[in-house]
Amino acid sequence: MNKKLFKKIFLSLVVFSPILALASGDSLNTLIINTARLIQDGVIPVVIGLALLTFLWGVMKYGTSRDEASRKESIAIIINGIIVLFVMVSVWGLVAILQATFGTSGVTGTIGNQLPQI
Repeated sequence: MNKKLFKKIFLSLVVFSPILALASGDSLNTLIINTARLIQDGVIPVVIGLALLTFLWGVMKYGTSRDEASRKESIAIIINGIIVLFVMVSVWGLVAILQATFGTSGVTGTIGNQLPQI
């Protein structure tokens, strides 16, 4: 067997084994709720932080640039950082407004009758 293929298969098993173990003991609903909480509590703040760092890096690069070409590149980084931050925070706010409008609290709670679980 090819070593690269073996490494990819092994890495896939290592990465997905906790998910398979979780799915074997719990229902699919619990898996979805835990995944949504992980995204909401872990991934989104990290991505917003990376976008903020990119913006600040563009500002620092603009402040230290000497020629016109590097200033234009810095301005492009700053504008892209502002756009990404605006879109992410706007979507986050829109979701909060929709949750407040419809009286939902995200992934917790039930709406209507629950479906029977197998």
